[in-house]
Amino acid sequence: MRKTEIVTEEVEVTSDLICNNCEKSLKQIIGTDGTYNFCGLEEVQMNCGYGSKNDGTLFTFSLCEECVLDMMSKFKIPADEVDYLFG
Repeated sequence: MRKTEIVTEEVEVTSDLICNNCEKSLKQIIGTDGTYNFCGLEEVQMNCGYGSKNDGTLFTFSLCEECVLDMMSKFKIPADEVDYLFG
């Protein structure tokens, strides 16, 4: 016979992500029940390779959608864009 019990376990969850550039939240409330998602670049990791200026360094950061779009507007070669919702 199996004896069971209900236990409560503490779990670490991400409650918010903050843009490293402008310090705004990446959180967007999407449901009337308070459900949310994050919009922007979440926890990007940039690994600087051998011989680079920052050889062996790993940078981790987040950027909100507004900061990403601002950064992309300065590209000399535009980023590829595909509207995957409407083709």
